[in-house]
Order: sequence, then C-alpha cells, then structure tokens
Amino acid sequence: MKTLLAPIILLFIFWLQSCATVSELSDSSDRALGYTKNKTADGKTIYKRKRVKDLVRDSGSSTVWLASNQATILNDEIKSDFNNSKLEKSLDHKKSDYQNIFYTEAAFQDEFTHLGLGLGLKNRKNPFEFKLGLSIFGTPENTYAGFDIALRWYTNLYRDIQPFVGGGLYLGDNKTCQESFENDSYGNTYLVEECSKTYLSANYVELGVRYKDFSLFVREYGITDAGIIIPARRFIGIGYSF
Repeated sequence: MKTLLAPIILLFIFWLQSCATVSELSDSSDRALGYTKNKTADGKTIYKRKRVKDLVRDSGSSTVWLASNQATILNDEIKSDFNNSKLEKSLDHKKSDYQNIFYTEAAFQDEFTHLGLGLGLKNRKNPFEFKLGLSIFGTPENTYAGFDIALRWYTNLYRDIQPFVGGGLYLGDNKTCQESFENDSYGNTYLVEECSKTYLSANYVELGVRYKDFSLFVREYGITDAGIIIPARRFIGIGYSF
C-alpha cells in the first residue's frame, strides 16, 4: 500500500490540473480572469474569453511562448514538494480509530458516464464514511473534469456484506480553445486565444452493497449541464476500494 501512495497522489495532481478552472487559477499568467457569460441559441450558459497570449516580433524566427508552459512548470514544482518518506512515516504512525480508504468508482446510464478516484475517511466505530475525490463526467455533448464530495452510511448484514445508503455532489467544467494570429494597425502580429467554458453540476442519492473491497450501487442523479436541468437519471455503478 505504501508503494502505491506516491503514484496515486501524483495522479491526483495531474487529474486536478485537468479541471480547467483549477488549472487556470494555478497559472500565474492566467488566474481564470476575463470570462464573460453568454447564452447560446438553445439556452445553454457558456463563458467566453478572448485574450492576447504573445506578441510575435519576428514571425520568421521567433518561438511563440505559450501560457501553458507556466502550468507545466508549476506541476513539476508541486510534484517535487512531496516527500515519500514523510508520507510513509505518517502512515506508520500509531493505529487510530480512523481508516483511510482509496477508492475507484464507475457509474453508467446510456450516454452518461461518471468515473471517479478518491479518498474515503471512516471511523471504525461508527457507520459513516466521508468521501472526497476527483472525477470525470461524460455527457452526450461534453466531458467534464471536476470534484466529488459524498457521505455514506453502512450497516453490517452478514460477515463482509455491508448495505449502504448515501448522497453526493459533483462539480466540473469543460474548456475548449482555439488560437490564431492577428495583426494590428501598426503591423504587429499577436497570438490570440479564444476559449469557451461550460460547467456541469450534479447531486445524487445512492443505494448499494459492499462486499469486502467491491461495491455495487444504484444512483439517482439530478444534473445541470451548462445551465440546463436534465431530467433525473438512474445510474448503475461499481466500485473498488483498497
């Protein structure tokens, strides 16, 4: 388990950066500023931004500097801050009543998919488990990257069989960008970026059963995609914890 912890944390960082808003906020050249709210013809809410990323002084020889380089450097700095020995030491500390559980989950319904990876915190002496994770949510039109928060209540039925009920919230975004070169009246050439961003939020209640490290559940989702409320969807899901 100790050898898996560092790769899992690094995967969390990578996945966290895949959420467009979080990635922008962690970029000192961006800070997620400049978006304006717009409505499409079908009533969906989108956020648009147009900005100059670089001045190209010599189009024949200049190398265009991209703002995304900052995010790459930031990722490397964050990764270097993690010290495996400190993590292992904290895990080897004295036993407590609290149990940390890593989990992966997948829930499906027609053209919708919810895939998650996260951490569960459970007290061995009570039936509740708190879960916090990162996930992607696929819809017929877009795929969103974001965050989950959930709570489950377990009861022991027979040996390792534990039925549970729970509920959770999800928030994610999707971002698409295009780059082009534009000239001003002075003959300068600029690299211009135009981005559109949409948000998806979802709440759900669930009913399921866990057997050892595996779980099977049914969820009822209420989904708001780009400001449009979608009729309730019932998902079937599976999970694995370790």
